[in-house]
Amino acid sequence: MSTDKNNFNAVKNGISEASGEFKIRKSFMKYRNVGDKNGEVVEIGIPYMIMYESISKAGNRANYFEFTEANSNYFFNDYDYIVQGGVRPLHYHEFYELTIVLSGELKMQIENEIRTYTPGDCCICNKNIRHKEITDNAEFEIVLFMLSEEYLKNLLSGDTVFDEQGNMFSNKTFFLELFKDNARHHFFDAKEYVEFRKKGDYVAEEYFELLNEMVLTIRENKAGKNYRMKADFCEFIEMLENKERFDISIKQSKLTSEDKIFITVGELLVANPTRISASFLEKQMGYNSDHINRVIKRRTGKTLSEFCRSYIIELAADRLLHTTESIGDICESLGYSNRSFFNKMFIREYGVTPSEYRRNKAGVMV
Repeated sequence: MSTDKNNFNAVKNGISEASGEFKIRKSFMKYRNVGDKNGEVVEIGIPYMIMYESISKAGNRANYFEFTEANSNYFFNDYDYIVQGGVRPLHYHEFYELTIVLSGELKMQIENEIRTYTPGDCCICNKNIRHKEITDNAEFEIVLFMLSEEYLKNLLSGDTVFDEQGNMFSNKTFFLELFKDNARHHFFDAKEYVEFRKKGDYVAEEYFELLNEMVLTIRENKAGKNYRMKADFCEFIEMLENKERFDISIKQSKLTSEDKIFITVGELLVANPTRISASFLEKQMGYNSDHINRVIKRRTGKTLSEFCRSYIIELAADRLLHTTESIGDICESLGYSNRSFFNKMFIREYGVTPSEYRRNKAGVMV
């Protein structure tokens, strides 16, 4: 690594570079729509993951470390091997991604823009915003925090403090702004990202001390590990919110034509959940239904009919939890005249019948 190796020694804990015992393991990340020029979809399937990435053309190096509560993975390639793979496509995902630059210069393509970050700078990409690290002639070290929304909301709701009168309140963070904006776009999260530009000199030790602690904690199976990780994440977020240390700005990227189609389908579905059909969308949007279906498939991995059906079943699930309506009334009001077919679709989405879902969730909510 180009930074002081002693600072980030937790990454190499138990791994000796000189021994040549590096093995390529299977990544925790899963990809859909691989090679799609409109963007690959990345999934992690776990609450959070920490990733270290070091790319050096001069050193012919491309190193990656993945850390989760379950395991650690590490990958080592030559830079030339990465180049042979061709141009990296944009990708997007259902989690938030916080990128911290440790050394060198990182160029990121975020939708249609190229942004440059230097040591000490950070960037948070919102869910579903397309982006990638540009590796051409690259020399950089970065750490990425990949955080699911559920984990983040749980994390932040638990980060409470008390005032002098004993009143409890939660700290506000830039994530809450993203949550709020995303809530206004049920099907497509706001095309926003947050930049943190360092003020003054970059002091690497401030990052390394906390990063070391986090990586060591995540690798050890000790009581309270989950709580310590949450405390460390909260401390890192607090560090970023220090306006004496960072210039903070929320950026809005431009929507593509496919983004607009996807958002419009979502808006029409919200307004007309029981009327949506291919012919209805063609009439309302002026696009061929095959084209709309291709856009939905690329964005969600589902066909248009599957996508619409999932939303209607989601509405049913919400009403099962928050109303006293009978299952039959809910089923009929959402356009399902065949109760057995409705049950079959519900089981496909949630793995249980509507009555089991209401009973199980009601017990949890109590």
